[in-house]
Amino acid sequence: MALNEAGMGALGEILERARMVVKQAPLRGPRAAEYARILRRINIRYVPPESIPVQIKFDVFRELAKREAIDFVINRITLKASYIGFEEAEFDDIQRALAYLHALGFAKARVKQRLISCPRCGSNRLIAQLVCPNCGSRLLRRVKLIHHKLCGYIGREDEFEEAAAGSGVESPGGLLCPRCKMPLRTEGVDYEVVGEAFLCEVCGTLTRRPGTAFVCLSCGNEFTITNALYKGLLAAEPTREGVEAWRLSALETSMLIDEMERRGIKNIQVPARLRLRPPPGTPPGLERVIEALARISKVEKGRPTPTASVTVDTIRRYGDLDAFVSSTLTWFLFDSFRRSERCAFILFVDTDARKTAEMMRGHGVIYSLFGQVKALGRELMVLTVYDVSDSLISELSERRGVGVVLIVPVTGNYSEVSASIKRAADLAAAILGYG
Repeated sequence: MALNEAGMGALGEILERARMVVKQAPLRGPRAAEYARILRRINIRYVPPESIPVQIKFDVFRELAKREAIDFVINRITLKASYIGFEEAEFDDIQRALAYLHALGFAKARVKQRLISCPRCGSNRLIAQLVCPNCGSRLLRRVKLIHHKLCGYIGREDEFEEAAAGSGVESPGGLLCPRCKMPLRTEGVDYEVVGEAFLCEVCGTLTRRPGTAFVCLSCGNEFTITNALYKGLLAAEPTREGVEAWRLSALETSMLIDEMERRGIKNIQVPARLRLRPPPGTPPGLERVIEALARISKVEKGRPTPTASVTVDTIRRYGDLDAFVSSTLTWFLFDSFRRSERCAFILFVDTDARKTAEMMRGHGVIYSLFGQVKALGRELMVLTVYDVSDSLISELSERRGVGVVLIVPVTGNYSEVSASIKRAADLAAAILGYG
């Protein structure tokens, strides 16, 4: 199905917004206002979105779409991704990244709970202390309150223990009433625990509602609950558009486009095929499922050159490999070899790259294609990004009649994915004659 104008616009919007995740590109207009509004609501210091570390934006977006949610989890593990998974990132930067993705339309963020933070530096690394409401001392301990049913006396447990220790009267439970001097024998019969309170060891005040103070471990600031900073904690789920951008590998495709532009390839086309197919139960027109081929072609004088082409696609599971090889890849190779002297198919995978390459080389369709391509005087290569060396790139830039299927893993962190994409861009540039 040919891509119509609306479909091209939809894909272009997804790619451009995905590009913003990995580029130092500012938000504008209503999206910028929405980003600022969320930060104000959660009491996080405003930082321009282009100042959020690129690797954090990349990792947060990918984990959000891949794991279906990012939540704040304390001392427990859930099936959903939590902030615990971003131990190397600053807490506030994760919050900003979620607000940024919300403003872009890739995520739906909400305030789940609030966390006490230091009003001076914003840190969450705090020590909580109890404060005596009478003298301000922080030397308090918790005590049990005992009610002696026979005489009605209510006192601290340690008073009953001290009375028993100093009286010489035998008490089975080690408790003696300070008022009537009767030993306490059975809880629930002649006495009961009626609650707990806090005893100040400086002034002796007994209170059930001590004050609370905090000490910041980052800057040493001391403060109370009345002047604390209350940060909102964002939980987020991906939107359909966010999931689609991840499924299409729009993030990695956008990074590849940027890398190709840095290598002098200025005019880049990204056509695709669009299938309009609302899922069951969804009203028509509310869901777009974009399936297909993003093709990047070298353009000269406004028209694609027939000498070379590069196509980008993605598979997320090993189970998708058979259908991909039998349809998309086969069509690409026949079409590209018919039109071009050199071609490359860059395949982003969420699987093991080397295992995927082995499975592809052993696939019956690919095995057959090797023979057919060779009969045409052409050569077909299935490589992983780990196989691409400087000497191979130099060789490919000179050869004719060669097609390369390059498998690029996108399962690592930002630095690993970025390095792989740069290598893929080097190969694409060589294929297109920019090497």
